[in-house]
Amino acid sequence: MSCAVRNITVKYGDTVALSCTASSNVDVKWTQTDTLSYVYIIYSDGAIFDNIRNRFSITSTTRLEHNLVMVRANTADAGRYVCDERNLTDGSRTVLREYFLIVPGNI
Repeated sequence: MSCAVRNITVKYGDTVALSCTASSNVDVKWTQTDTLSYVYIIYSDGAIFDNIRNRFSITSTTRLEHNLVMVRANTADAGRYVCDERNLTDGSRTVLREYFLIVPGNI
């Protein structure tokens, strides 16, 4: 299954919300690939990583939602964001949502 990439441009300093709904709650993960192709895990095993909790959080209105919220977007936040989950049958990962975030510099 493939999902379309959604391009989003936000202003420097804005709050950004990226939605993701899983089919199960098994190993849902958010990652960011920056403009230099470095991959960072933001959310995994039900938790945001300690050193970024002041800027990132997960919100939901149902138990299957894992919406990523980022405050104070800056140019380092630009890149590809992917929400995926682990398949219970074979352990493979399925991409649920994919975004390309553009954050122009603070002018």
